[in-house]
Amino acid sequence: SSTERLEKITLPSGKYAVFEGKGEMPQCVIETWEKVWAYFSQDDVPYKRAYTTDFEFYKNQNEVHIYIAIQ
Repeated sequence: SSTERLEKITLPSGKYAVFEGKGEMPQCVIETWEKVWAYFSQDDVPYKRAYTTDFEFYKNQNEVHIYIAIQ
């Protein structure tokens, strides 16, 4: 049997924009990152990236939430 090792991490508090993706992995993650890049490449978006902490939360086997730090 395999043993899973869990690690505790601490994420900095702040403002995050959340992008959600659903579908088959890993394509779902790739497509969600494409949404992130497309959103922040626009000139007239209300949020700007902070470029501090971004992270992915895998809600289940077919769903990911990508948190992008914003100013």
